[in-house]
Amino acid sequence: MFVNNYTYANGQGFYQIETDKNFIDYIPGELNKLVITFENAENPNEPRPDKFRYPWGGVYLNRKGFSVLGVKPKHVDWYRSKCLHEFFRSEEFKAFSQSFVKVYFYGSSMGGFGALVFSDTVPNSIVIAFNPQSSLDENIAGWDKRYPQGTSQYWGGDFSDAAIFPTAPKKIFLAYDPFCREDGLHARRIESDRDNVISLKMPFVGHVMMSWLQKSGVLTQFIEGAFAESLTDFDCWLLARSRRKIARYYHMLGTLNKNPSTVKLCIYSILIIDEVPENFARIIFELTKLVGKSDDIDITTIPLKSRDDMAKNSVGKGYFYLAKRLSDLGDVEKSLKFSLKIIRYGGYHASILINVAECYIKLNTYELANFYANEAFNVCEKEELANVYRIKSRILLKLDKPLLALEMAKESVEIDYNMMGLKDCFNALLKTENFDEALSYAIMISDQFGDDTYLKKLKVKE
Repeated sequence: MFVNNYTYANGQGFYQIETDKNFIDYIPGELNKLVITFENAENPNEPRPDKFRYPWGGVYLNRKGFSVLGVKPKHVDWYRSKCLHEFFRSEEFKAFSQSFVKVYFYGSSMGGFGALVFSDTVPNSIVIAFNPQSSLDENIAGWDKRYPQGTSQYWGGDFSDAAIFPTAPKKIFLAYDPFCREDGLHARRIESDRDNVISLKMPFVGHVMMSWLQKSGVLTQFIEGAFAESLTDFDCWLLARSRRKIARYYHMLGTLNKNPSTVKLCIYSILIIDEVPENFARIIFELTKLVGKSDDIDITTIPLKSRDDMAKNSVGKGYFYLAKRLSDLGDVEKSLKFSLKIIRYGGYHASILINVAECYIKLNTYELANFYANEAFNVCEKEELANVYRIKSRILLKLDKPLLALEMAKESVEIDYNMMGLKDCFNALLKTENFDEALSYAIMISDQFGDDTYLKKLKVKE
């Protein structure tokens, strides 16, 4: 059946069949067990002409000793091509699959759909599918609008519905987030009226299940348990509890739930767990926006990350958002106290120093504000420089040094052109009574950001 012999970039030999719509690779393994894998729909608008790319999961599985049959579409089409259907219904494939003592079907998302429906061709096979679709037929699953490349396919005929076609598998192992609306609805269609489905339900992590299982440290346990056919519902429940180790879980739980007590718990949990995700600052920012009053944040109990973690820019920025939220909610002294606590423990971080300076401005303690702004200059990276210039401009204006304040404000705008910097320029120009140039900034603010407050201020002056 396989006549074309090629070699991957890593030196591994493989055989390949090419159809109009797919490349189908075969990599022989040491075990008499075959895993049939299907690619997902990542970057769905991009064609996939590289016939020498590795099959999805193929390298990992082949190293484990499995033979691998990797289906690689030339375009994202949810495996709806007639030529692929004919391949899986062919006598050649039937004879090929029967030469193995065990056959597995393996995929994620679009690949999970493929794994499910094509398992119909191999009796007593095992399916391992992560967040699969059951169908993208708009008459069946019109509630899933995420994949126009899929819904645009022809959904009649063979292999069209994973709620119907996987009649042959001995067991089906699913992993999905039941609170991801579309994934949960698809999974319930697949699970319905079947007693051979074992599901790992991991709430509040989202669609890319393999990634979150990996970050939780349980992906290998799930995969190996599924391949061994030993994984139970109780095992899946235990594995799902590992979500408590990752910030993603608390981020989604807090932003979806929005209850103040839940949000507070989620923030504290993210600060306690060992994981420090790359988007730590954004996660804390989005959760702190949901904090409605300063009493919801007890600065005496807020956990601090390790000193090594605190030195990371994203972590310092995350704590800045927490302190800044206290200030924005009107509790300036609490924000200041918390920021100084962070500095004593974790050392100087530009964002925290900026918040300290801003707090001192609000408390009319301008010399101390100036001191901390200068310290921020000494430690800030390029992305924070505009903020430091802005804070310096406001301090200098309070210290009755409008020309220096204007210089700082213009520097901030040069680095990061935004409305706050333009406002600082306007205020400094107003203080120097340079009304003509102030008017030009007021016009920019009005025209580009829709705020005519500063034009009105000039009219009052006139």
